[in-house]
Amino acid sequence: MKITSALSIIIVALISIVFVSCKIQNIKAPELKFTSAPTASPEPPKETIESTSYPILMYHHVKNCDENCDDIEQGLSVSNSDFEAQMKYLSDNGYKTIFLDDLFYKSDAKTLALTFDDGYLDNLSEAAPILKKYNLSATLFVICDSVGTDRYLNWEQIKQLSDQNWQIGAHTKTHPNLTTLSKEDMEDQIASCKTEIEKNIGKPVKFFSYPAGKFDDTVISVVKDSGFSGAVTTVSGTKNNKNNPFELKRLRINGSDSLDGFIYKVSE
Repeated sequence: MKITSALSIIIVALISIVFVSCKIQNIKAPELKFTSAPTASPEPPKETIESTSYPILMYHHVKNCDENCDDIEQGLSVSNSDFEAQMKYLSDNGYKTIFLDDLFYKSDAKTLALTFDDGYLDNLSEAAPILKKYNLSATLFVICDSVGTDRYLNWEQIKQLSDQNWQIGAHTKTHPNLTTLSKEDMEDQIASCKTEIEKNIGKPVKFFSYPAGKFDDTVISVVKDSGFSGAVTTVSGTKNNKNNPFELKRLRINGSDSLDGFIYKVSE
């Protein structure tokens, strides 16, 4: 403490000597300028675009199917090695993955979104480590009444993915054909699932996936009124418009797709 005080006295004395000396010699005393530390420049605002061709890829299972898999499950399952090869291709070729919130913002990189329907256990055990390895993100659409049942993720596991690089969306309570339901039943299937997911992950749920891709104008209206920002379909394509966010097209990735077939799809 004494040393600090002594140094302060010496510094003040030296400054005084400089100013007195300058005055005697009729020299203009130097100005002491103090500058503040530089501040970081704010990020430029994102540029919105009216339409996009960023692919939205649709997955279900990532697993090695055996003789216990039926034809439907075979088609919905991409093997571990195929999925790894696909994600490695995206990483090696400079692709950037986005959440659906960013679908209508301009990107200078090759851009796409990865989505998984239903909420199977292998999304965590098989897909998530591969995505983490290649620093890629994904959106998971959850069937609320299937959570914690055989082959499906439980809420703790879904929360685990949400805390990693995954966005969680809703896929109704029981995966019905929404177009066959009354409006009241639609609201129960759609809005209550959204509320349940939000309660369990502590984050807003912004996007919806139509079960089996079935929807009509009434279904879209209920999804909008339930507070969603948009919804994905099973309609094949990459052209999506900002003015029509509740009919987002996707590209289905099948278990039978070769790597060349996958590359063709994402390059369309």
